[in-house]
Amino acid sequence: MNGIMIQGTSSGAGKSFIVTGLCRLLSDMGIKVCPFKSQNMSNNAYITHDGLEISTAQATQAQAARLTPECFMNPILLKPRHNTSSEIILNGRTYAHDTSNYREFALNEGMKAIRESLAYIAANFEAVIIEGAGSPAEINLNDSEIVNMRIAREADVPVILVADVGKGGSLASVAGTLDLLGDDRKRVKGIIYNMFRGDMSLFDDAVKWTENYTGVKVVGVVPFIEGARIAPEDSLNITDYHSTSTNQIRIGVLRFPNIANFSDLSAFAHEADVSLRYIDGNISVCDFFRLDVVIFPHTNNIKESRKWLYESGLGKVIRIFGGALFGIGGGMEILRTIRRKRIEGTNVTSIFRNDDIRSSWLNRLRRTKNYGEHGIIDTPAANNDSFDEIARVMSQSLDVSYILKISGMKL
Repeated sequence: MNGIMIQGTSSGAGKSFIVTGLCRLLSDMGIKVCPFKSQNMSNNAYITHDGLEISTAQATQAQAARLTPECFMNPILLKPRHNTSSEIILNGRTYAHDTSNYREFALNEGMKAIRESLAYIAANFEAVIIEGAGSPAEINLNDSEIVNMRIAREADVPVILVADVGKGGSLASVAGTLDLLGDDRKRVKGIIYNMFRGDMSLFDDAVKWTENYTGVKVVGVVPFIEGARIAPEDSLNITDYHSTSTNQIRIGVLRFPNIANFSDLSAFAHEADVSLRYIDGNISVCDFFRLDVVIFPHTNNIKESRKWLYESGLGKVIRIFGGALFGIGGGMEILRTIRRKRIEGTNVTSIFRNDDIRSSWLNRLRRTKNYGEHGIIDTPAANNDSFDEIARVMSQSLDVSYILKISGMKL
């Protein structure tokens, strides 16, 4: 089939970000492109129009491609429940509540669902952009993985490898990953260095070295894009939002070890006067008491999250905190054990995605601080602006003609 697969040298390399940008860029070029990730492990789920669950990352990529999110874009979603077990969502519905027999499932029912999804995409779209997971160089997983090179072979698409320059060691991670791929190395047709900050010319020698050492073309170096907001895929990519406004609303979100659906809070990034930070036991008491409100986010493991709350010392601080508290889903259950009266919260985990509700809630906080009220932010429009900005930067940073050539896409 026509398309490419974006794999990374590690988790957090920016695969989801690159796929999102390419979806918008290729859509702008008139190509009917579909995002796909065979298996995603995330507690950030999106409910499709027909009531099925997929990862928020693939839903975001679909929106960037100007598509309605559908479950064939992410046929397998693993939602962690404990350190060693996850709930399996297959084709949008719960298949099993643990992963004790996951290898057998993956290579049988899992691959069957993946093949069906790929066949549907091949028949209904001009091209696919597939996202991998973690690193393809995890040789201990090669015999059972269903998300990296096995999928590239199944779809018969070339691979572009992504590395995050900002984390350091990106050249070594690229060279090492390629050296561990064995026969699959020949499928890698390009390299993208992501999240570069500073003078791009300072990285010219790194690009030349990479191409000389590996024999693989560097498709481009993508800079860090200030202000471009897309929902994080997993807790490795949780991002604080800092406002430069004089009159700020300061929100703290408890960083539970089993935090879920925190991408539903990403809409706060578009509120100009909101600073949002994820907090754990390392926050000083002084900084904690500067917060206007603390959110207890949804968690899929109430017992472990409540234990973490008290072991971190935050439980005691919250009992004497004078600001507002708001609980969401499992977080509301934990909040009830701390304050049994005047509990504000909801079981609707996506509540702050609703622009009207979020605006009303924030204006109430603004009024308590004698700040002026703000108008309603149109989150879909703001997200759309982010997609456009990412696509614009990628069009300038990547060799788009080369990507089209190796993927078989035609204008």
